[in-house]
Amino acid sequence: MVYGPTEMAAAFSKEYGNGFFGIFEVDEEGSDCASVSSPDGDNTSIVWFGMPEDVEGEYANRKAYVDSKRKRLGPMGKLVEFTCESRFDESYGGILNFHLLGKKGGFFFFTARRGDVLLFIQAYSTNGKGQVPDTERERIIDVASRCMNAPSTS
Repeated sequence: MVYGPTEMAAAFSKEYGNGFFGIFEVDEEGSDCASVSSPDGDNTSIVWFGMPEDVEGEYANRKAYVDSKRKRLGPMGKLVEFTCESRFDESYGGILNFHLLGKKGGFFFFTARRGDVLLFIQAYSTNGKGQVPDTERERIIDVASRCMNAPSTS
């Protein structure tokens, strides 16, 4: 049985709990997409699940968005590419950890496609928690991966 994005977002919020990126709450629901978000100072971390009509085209758009961050964030450091092909049909991400003006932080952007489901993550650590550890990046992606087509948590 295939579940919709609303159930995936609710499952993510419940399973992720209170992690490095905070507590995620459902903030957008539609017939073909849903997202959860968690504030981080001036930024907001977002995990978005969608089932767009053209999932491959939308994946390409999200991938281009992640890649565009390389130029925009260049002055802060190098956005390092990564993938998680073992869990998805396609995936692409970039992470940048920084140490600027005595402050440490980081953020990453990630998109993936599995079948007809698209995932997008934009996660920030800019409010005193320090750089994004690989273990925390892997954890949020792993939880989101497990929630794709998850059963309802209600």
